[in-house]
Amino acid sequence: MGFIVTKMSDLTPPPVEVNFDINNNGVSYIDIETRKGYEDYFIDLDRLKDDSEILHWVKHLCQKNWMTTSKLQQFISNIEQYNKTLKESEEVECRS
Repeated sequence: MGFIVTKMSDLTPPPVEVNFDINNNGVSYIDIETRKGYEDYFIDLDRLKDDSEILHWVKHLCQKNWMTTSKLQQFISNIEQYNKTLKESEEVECRS
């Protein structure tokens, strides 16, 4: 029985499944892909103003059967970029 060796150059990054969108009315929201053929899941950025609201949404999203660790990591990374008051944790690293 042999091992398969994968080079870093052979790995492909996960697809971008979480995006920021701004519609014609100036409303900003985060757009999360659910499943192929289904409508995306949208969260108005006004509902993600502080740490407790963000934690609420992380918990809520974890209950969705279409949520993956990759999508959750993208969601958190996008929110960190959006909300400059959040600081990236040096102690906790999200791994998929």
